Amino acid sequence: HPLYGKYVLAGDPNLPRALQKTDRNNIAPRAGFAYKAPGNMVIRGGFGIFFAQDEGFGVSQRMTNNPPFVGFGGYSIASDQLNVSSTIPLSGKLPARPAPIDPAAYKLDPKATAQIRSWSTRFTLPYVQQWNLNIQKELTKNLVWEIGYVGNHGVKLYGAYEGNQPLPGPGAVNSRRPLQAIYSGSILKVDPSVTSDYQGLSTRLERRFAEIGRAHV
Repeated sequence: HPLYGKYVLAGDPNLPRALQKTDRNNIAPRAGFAYKAPGNMVIRGGFGIFFAQDEGFGVSQRMTNNPPFVGFGGYSIASDQLNVSSTIPLSGKLPARPAPIDPAAYKLDPKATAQIRSWSTRFTLPYVQQWNLNIQKELTKNLVWEIGYVGNHGVKLYGAYEGNQPLPGPGAVNSRRPLQAIYSGSILKVDPSVTSDYQGLSTRLERRFAEIGRAHV
């Protein structure tokens, strides 16, 4: 990909204003039916597509939370929690924070360790396909038995994972990251690669209220 390992700011003439291309094919059809079958039975069914949002990420995991706008000069330490050499002792001093710079002149420093956010260049809307089939059978005048099936399938759901996961081995965590030549810190990778499936079956027996009779005097 031509943008692999590149740090791109909004306003780049080769990309959309928001850095991401959006969907233009979001159609959400719905269909349903009801059929009165012989033997005092009713069959109902339906299908629909429902669009969602990139929920569950909050503000802190957006592209807007990247340096130099947020976290510029931040210093993150990934310690193994065992060796003093993997962190900075409390008796020591943190590196000095660099002076702010013009965002247009900012260059991603491969030695930086503060977490950055990486999003797919195509912004797609997650959606869920839902379907159901329901059968009702009248057993007696006031007694109905029902059995129903429901299912759904989620597509293009957003997920977040570590895009610069350290490889197993000795030494400091950041020194074992596979993208160290590009960036030494954590990279939160967000993309619409998650799917979901659900299949369910339910049944019920319903007895409706009935008037038994009235006393006459």
